[in-house]
Amino acid sequence: MTVARVAMAAALLVAIGAAPAHADELRYAVVIGNNAGGPNDASLMYAERDAQKMYDLLGSTMGVPADNIVLLRGQDADTVQRSLIRMNDRIRTETGHQDQSTLFVYNSGHADARGLHLGRGTLALQVLEQLVRGSPATLRMLILDACASGAITRVKGARRAPAFPIDLGATRPAEGVIFLTASSEHEDAYESDRIRGSFFTHYLASSVLGAGDVDGDGAVTLAEAYQYTYDNTLRASSATAAGVQHATFRFELKGREDFVLSRPGAAQNQATLRFPPGRMYYVFREGDDDSLVAEIVAGGAERRIYVPPGRYHVRARASDYLLEGSLRVSRGDVVDVTTGLERVEYARLARKGTGPVRRTQGVVAGYRLRTALSPGESPCHGGMAAFAIDLRRVSLALFAGACESGFTNAHITATTWELDTGVQVRRVFDLPGVSIGAGVGAGPSLFHQRFETRGRAPPRWSAAGSVSAGLDVSRDLPGGLYIAAVADLQLYLIDRGELVVADVAGRFGIVVGKRWSVLR
Repeated sequence: MTVARVAMAAALLVAIGAAPAHADELRYAVVIGNNAGGPNDASLMYAERDAQKMYDLLGSTMGVPADNIVLLRGQDADTVQRSLIRMNDRIRTETGHQDQSTLFVYNSGHADARGLHLGRGTLALQVLEQLVRGSPATLRMLILDACASGAITRVKGARRAPAFPIDLGATRPAEGVIFLTASSEHEDAYESDRIRGSFFTHYLASSVLGAGDVDGDGAVTLAEAYQYTYDNTLRASSATAAGVQHATFRFELKGREDFVLSRPGAAQNQATLRFPPGRMYYVFREGDDDSLVAEIVAGGAERRIYVPPGRYHVRARASDYLLEGSLRVSRGDVVDVTTGLERVEYARLARKGTGPVRRTQGVVAGYRLRTALSPGESPCHGGMAAFAIDLRRVSLALFAGACESGFTNAHITATTWELDTGVQVRRVFDLPGVSIGAGVGAGPSLFHQRFETRGRAPPRWSAAGSVSAGLDVSRDLPGGLYIAAVADLQLYLIDRGELVVADVAGRFGIVVGKRWSVLR
C-alpha cells in the first residue's frame, strides 16, 4: 500500500470510526444514469443499468425508503438540476434542526473536467457541487462514476507527518460533505461487457452488499467501502488495454461517529452467503439475463454478502481451474457457497465459451507407437511432443515426433528412424469425468534407413506426406495436468525414388499434458 493510500484510509477512519447509524436518521437519494451523454459522446452500454443497480441497493440495503429515491435515467441537464432542487426543498420541509439526515447523489454516464454530459446540455460540476453542498441534509454524499470525475476531488499526494493528539470526547454523528469519484481528474472511467457495468459501480455495489465488511461486524462503513472499491477497481482496470483507474475521495466532515453506508445483514427478506478465505468469487442471479450480483475477494478472512431469496450461480476462480455450481436460498438461510461446487478445468470453459478465459494453451508429451509399414518390420517405438490450443469450437495442435523400427532376415539387418511433424485439428466433447476428441491431421515425414549386410548397402533417405484421422480420450488431473490415450489411422504417401508408395498404419499413444489459461 502506498503512503498516499495509507494517508487516505487513515484520514477516513479518523474522520468517521465504528458506531451504528442513528435509528432516526432520514435518508434520501437522487440517482442519475445516462447512456447517451452529449451530442459528441459515443453511446454507453451500462450507465443506466448501473443507475438502476444503485437505485435497488439504496432501497434494499442502504436504508433509503423507496419514496425517498428519485431515479433519473436518460434525462437532460435541466431535468436533473430541477430534481436536485426539489429534493433539497423536500429535505428542508421534512427535517428539523435536530434530525440526522443524509442525501446520496449518484451519477453514471459521460463527463469531463467541466461537467456531466446529459442530453444536449451539460450540468457543470461547479453547479452540481453547489447543489450538494447547499442541501439541508446533515450529511451529503456525491458519487460520480464518469470520466475525469476526480476533477471535483482534486486528489493530491500525501506524505507522512508526525502523530498528533486527538481528544475524541463524546461521539457525535458525522456531518458534512463526502465526494467519491470513479477516476482521478485526468483518467477515464471504464465499463465492462464481462460484468455488464462499470468497474467502479460494480465494486461499490459488491462492497455495500457485504464484501467490503472487513471486520465482520455486519456493517459496511464508508472507509471499508472506499478501500474495497479502490483496490478492486484498480486491479480490474490494470488488466485492460486502456489503462488504470483510481477511485478518489474528498471529505469535509465533523463529528466522530463512523458513517455506515449499509447494514446488509439487517435488511428484511435476505439470505446470507458465506465465502471462505483465499479465493475470488463471482455471484450471478439466475434468471433472464444471469446478471452478476457481486464479486467477492476473500483474502485472509471469511466474507459474507446478503442477497434476496432466489437461485444463484457461484464461481470461484483458482489459478488453473474454476469451482462452480448453483444454489437456491430462502429467507434466513446461511449458506457456505463452497458446498456443492464442482471443479471445472479452464479448458472445458474455453471450449464452452464461458467463464473468465478466452482460451487455454499448453504442452503435451508422451509415448507413441506406429504399426509396421511393410511385412516383417517391427512396430516403430518412440515419443512425441506438441503445443496445443483449446478454443471454443476446435482444439489445434502443432506436433513433432520420432520413432525407431527395423527388420532382420537372412541377408540384411535394417534400422529405420522416422521424424515427423504436422498440424492436428480436433473437436472435443466434454463428458462427466472424461473428454473425447475426434480430429484430423496432416504433415510431412522423413525416413532414414541404415543397413548391415555382407555386401554394400548405403543408407537411404525417403520423404513422405501423411494424413490421419483419429480419436482420443482424456481425463483432467489437478494442477492443469491431464492424461490422454490416442489412436489414429495414418495414410502415408512415401517417395521411393522411382515411384510413390501408399501405406496405411495405425498409431497409438499415451500422453501427459499441462494447460494454462489466457484470461479474457
